[in-house]
Parts: sequence; structure tokens; C-alpha cells
Amino acid sequence: MTDIRRELLAAAGRQVGVTGLRGLTVAGVATEAGVSRPTVYKHLGDSDAIAGALIAWEADRFFAAIRPLMETEEPLATRLTAALTFTADYARDNTVFQGLLQREPGATLPLLTTHAEPLIRRAMSRLLPFLVDLHATAADRADIMAEWA
Repeated sequence: MTDIRRELLAAAGRQVGVTGLRGLTVAGVATEAGVSRPTVYKHLGDSDAIAGALIAWEADRFFAAIRPLMETEEPLATRLTAALTFTADYARDNTVFQGLLQREPGATLPLLTTHAEPLIRRAMSRLLPFLVDLHATAADRADIMAEWA
């Protein structure tokens, strides 16, 4: 990821923390980042593309942060417990997530519950390698363990 794209996504995250997704605009991201609107369009696209890129970026940042917990030598149950605690703390402290929950709970909660499949698939893809390595003989069940985790 380029530095400008990272800066623009950070600016979008700050904007969402204040306005929610409904208030996310190309002009707002440009102002927050101190760049022109064409720069935002070039690197991120329109508001919908920005929202999608922001959510994917936030998810990737979360999974990068939780990875060290999953790479320890602790038993799997200990790692998953630590990951659950970390997740609660991370969500509480995450500006984007809190902005979405506080300003748009009706739109946000389904993305975590009834319409959570994309997020679950992303999480599963990150967890599967750990579970397959841990339970090489039970690799056919690792996808189920990842989904539950």
C-alpha cells in the first residue's frame, strides 16, 4: 500500500469517526488529508469505494495486530481467549468502529451479525493457517474451527 493511500484512508477513518459512513465524502477526505479531491478519486475512488477500502483496511490492521497473539506457543484455547480479550479492547478503542456504532448502529450491527459473512470469511482466511498448522491431522475441520473462532 502506498503512503498516500494509507494517509487518505487514515483521513477517511478520522472523518467516519466524526460523521459516520453517511457523512463520508470525497471532499471531506480531501480536506482532512490536505489534498485535492482529484487526488482522493485517483487513489481511492468515490465515497462508496472509500468506505469499502476503509473497512477492508481497518480489518487488515486488526488482523495484523492480533497475529502475534496467534503466533505464540500457548495452547490454542489460551490464544483464542487472548484474541477475544484483545478484540474487545481493540473495538472499544477503534475510532472508526466506535464512530460507526455510535452514529449508525442500524447499518453497522448487521455487518457484524446477520450480514457478517464477508467479515467472517476474511477472519477465517487469517485464522486457517494457524489452525491447520496446529491440527495438521484435522485439517478438514480447520475451516469449521476458524469460523467459530
